[in-house]
Amino acid sequence: MKRIVFFITILLPFVIGVSAEELTENPVNSRAPKRVSERAAIIQPKEEAPRVLYKTDITGADVDFYMQGSWETSLSLGTGILLQSGYPLRPLDYFPGSDTGFLYENIPDITFSVYLMKKYFLELSVLSDFDKNSFLIGYKNDNADFLKYFYLGNRDIKSEPYPFIEVPDAGNSSLGAEAEFYSGYSAHDPAGEAAGKTAAQNTENAAGVSPGSSAVHHVMIRYDSNGGGVKYFLGSNEVTEETVQIRDYIRGKYFFIPDTDVNDFILYLSDSSGTYTGSDGLKYREALPSDFSFNGKEGTLSLKEDFQGKIAVFYTKNGQPVGDSSIGKGGLPGVTDGKLNPKADPLDFSWNVTYLGEAMSSRKVSIVSRDCLVLWDR
Repeated sequence: MKRIVFFITILLPFVIGVSAEELTENPVNSRAPKRVSERAAIIQPKEEAPRVLYKTDITGADVDFYMQGSWETSLSLGTGILLQSGYPLRPLDYFPGSDTGFLYENIPDITFSVYLMKKYFLELSVLSDFDKNSFLIGYKNDNADFLKYFYLGNRDIKSEPYPFIEVPDAGNSSLGAEAEFYSGYSAHDPAGEAAGKTAAQNTENAAGVSPGSSAVHHVMIRYDSNGGGVKYFLGSNEVTEETVQIRDYIRGKYFFIPDTDVNDFILYLSDSSGTYTGSDGLKYREALPSDFSFNGKEGTLSLKEDFQGKIAVFYTKNGQPVGDSSIGKGGLPGVTDGKLNPKADPLDFSWNVTYLGEAMSSRKVSIVSRDCLVLWDR
């Protein structure tokens, strides 16, 4: 069976350019402008571009607007067709790791900021994941004598670690307020600065207290939506659950064998330095218990890591080896019109069966005089 998938990617770039030309009067025809040399047409910047997107004032107070980030837009179209001998051309509505159909996507990542008098501010973010959008409003003044800053929002509400006290960072759904202020006398003395004194010269104030002896207070209140968690263990191994979407196959790691309640299970992995040579000419090694987990009653096999190569298994059931026609009953998923159908009656497995156009005997490889079933070849 062959699968052919066509992918079409459409990119729409937009470029805005600015050019400048200097016009001089033409002595022959005063109405016809004359283009000067290319070197003279280049306009050299006089100063660095301002960081502020827009600047104005409201009743004499400076207001600055900032914007930072990006906005990504993508447009894609994917489709596929399935070619199979004996069947007409059919559309393929899924393909692992690829998106089919028409897909238009916007990915914003922008932060807007407004500053009033360079002390009061409001910051808003616009992200593609709505749950991660944030806002922060507050006040900040590094030269203040009392209140240094005050923040209110769901971002950057955190505390520096103290001895024996460590506050975790806030989550996306946290909401809180934070402030830092001084008591006593701070190193910032407006009276001393007005008299032209430096912080070193202004060693004592009228009360005889050093300006650097002020106390710093940090206050934070925050709501975190924390919940409980549960972990399951099987012996010393942790049991985890993972939901795999139909388009996100995990390949070369999890397998079903055609039988349950099996015995004498052996797993062979292709390895260029292996000690066994198979009938296909490849080298194999017998897998170690640390390489896999196997449930003989359920007939399930799980490798610890994705494997790139050939995987073959040998087992017996009721004294008969894998591939014998007396076992493998209902070992293959049902098929309807040449396609897998889990609701259809399962089919029997043996070396004499042809399944989905493939002879099962082609999956037989002899290793150490044992006819093994090839589960994976990549």
